[in-house]
Amino acid sequence: MKFNIKLLFIFLIIFNLLNYGTIVEGNTTKTAIVSLENGKLNVRNGAGAKYKIIGTLKNGTKVKIYSQTEEWAEIRYKKKTAYISNKYLIFPLKISIKSVSKIIDNINEIQYSAFEKGNTKKDIYKIMKPNHTKPYIDKFFKDYFYVIGKDRNGNNTYRKKPTEIESNMLPHFDWYLSLDYSSAKTKPKISYYEKQGTIYLTISQYFSDSGMIGKRTKYAFLYNKDSNWIVYDAYDKIHGY
Repeated sequence: MKFNIKLLFIFLIIFNLLNYGTIVEGNTTKTAIVSLENGKLNVRNGAGAKYKIIGTLKNGTKVKIYSQTEEWAEIRYKKKTAYISNKYLIFPLKISIKSVSKIIDNINEIQYSAFEKGNTKKDIYKIMKPNHTKPYIDKFFKDYFYVIGKDRNGNNTYRKKPTEIESNMLPHFDWYLSLDYSSAKTKPKISYYEKQGTIYLTISQYFSDSGMIGKRTKYAFLYNKDSNWIVYDAYDKIHGY
């Protein structure tokens, strides 16, 4: 009998812990931001495209998410339960400028190692593949390399073109406004967020005077896959003189 009382006591503790955990999960909300290229996001009275549209949300609107499925998120719209598509939501995350600078600096080193004299096209793609998408590498290779000879197997070898304009390379940002040659007046803008299960990182910084190029904003776009950062785009937006 004494043994059974102990079992009952243990069972009650586990039962209470499980129920407490369920309550906490149910009362937890996350903040998301509506992210659209154009138009507005439809708000529906059910989790599916077949349900009635009861309103819309503008790009940049912050919303509290009460629960989610793979495709739909539960919100409150005009104090009533409603649903919006997960496809157009981003969930802001926090990251330090020190961590971001380390990510970018590490990938910059990889890009410059691809410029080593005598690399074949296969060598260049092998160097860059772990941290860059193929469309990005294709454009990078086209913009920055020219043939200088052949290796012992008859393959073309390449080196970096002698150009001052490096608009598609991962930018060198002035993280702490400490570079003597930099015309940046404000630190880089960093956006770090999760969207549909993938972590993204975007960085931009405005330079008021970039020599022969003039005013420009530098951009870099990355995502994380299996704890590895991958560049999928980088460019300069030229604003003129």
